[in-house]
Amino acid sequence: MDKVNLPPNPSKLMEGLRDTGYDFNTALADIVDNSVDAGATKIDIYIKMDGDGDKFIMVADNGCGMDEETRNKIFDPFFTTKDVGEGTGLGLYIVYSEIQKMNGEIYVESEPKKGTTIYLSIDIGGNHV
Repeated sequence: MDKVNLPPNPSKLMEGLRDTGYDFNTALADIVDNSVDAGATKIDIYIKMDGDGDKFIMVADNGCGMDEETRNKIFDPFFTTKDVGEGTGLGLYIVYSEIQKMNGEIYVESEPKKGTTIYLSIDIGGNHV
């Protein structure tokens, strides 16, 4: 992802997400919680906002990563890699569902022992084609 030096406008981003009924902080917290649970010692978060109302968020970690079989299930309701009683399996399912409601997209790259990167694209301005 290319770096863009746009002055951030967090109040506009948060206002737009609140209008959808979903709390952006909760979505990021769910993603970051999974990174921590995967043993990440480094988590990078990049947010890019463009003039068309599109927001691009990337969360990358150096955790244990996932194989393809696991990666294909992470947005399924109640899917968890945690022990019984340790997780509900709803965090990423809710993130995925809410991003879809915002006309957004979510994409995941991951490899075992190499970490995970989650990309979010959200059309806050209502300009999604």
